[in-house]
Amino acid sequence: QDLHDDYGQLIVVLKLNLQEIESRFNDLPESLVKMIQNSHNILQRMSEKLRSICLGLMPVTIKERGLVEALEELVFNINSTGALKINIKASNGFLELDLNKSILLYRICQEWLNNIMKHSNATHVIIHTFSNRNNLFISIEDDGQGFDKNKLFDSNGYGWRNIQSRARLLGAEVDIDSNEQHSSSKFILKIPNNDDNNLPQRFEFKKASSFSSAASF
Repeated sequence: QDLHDDYGQLIVVLKLNLQEIESRFNDLPESLVKMIQNSHNILQRMSEKLRSICLGLMPVTIKERGLVEALEELVFNINSTGALKINIKASNGFLELDLNKSILLYRICQEWLNNIMKHSNATHVIIHTFSNRNNLFISIEDDGQGFDKNKLFDSNGYGWRNIQSRARLLGAEVDIDSNEQHSSSKFILKIPNNDDNNLPQRFEFKKASSFSSAASF
């Protein structure tokens, strides 16, 4: 909130300054008029980006309605761009975690969806959330170009490091089924359903996948 208020106010002040310049000088050179208009456009994009960042720091929906509805909102926002078609299937009885864990899970899903949009050339994605007594599962399957997962395991990319560190905090198992010959990829998180609210320190990363690679589209 402080981030939005402080920088949002500065953006408003800059907009007002530009408007004041326009109102005081009626015969500005065309080049300067274009420069002012371009500055207005930049400030508008800054304002939209700031709002996006502030919403991203703490998705309000997670706090108010839980992880599944926050993911549904994320899916709606991506679908509305037309870049990708995502379906989300939330099984009845999916167990909600506490707020801290839900945010970590949300961020992992968000990062993986970003990777899909950037690299896979996928057109469809299915997110499936389900649980049993001991574990919660989230799978994300796309119909895009597969990849050599060993290159991902060995990479130091910022997004992949974020996924690993968040999974570590959750004590989660991460499984990826993909290769360069596949026309699909599947990402699966298995999260222990601990009764306590403390984040565990165990982390297991599985390089060998036992999950089916067939896309469900």
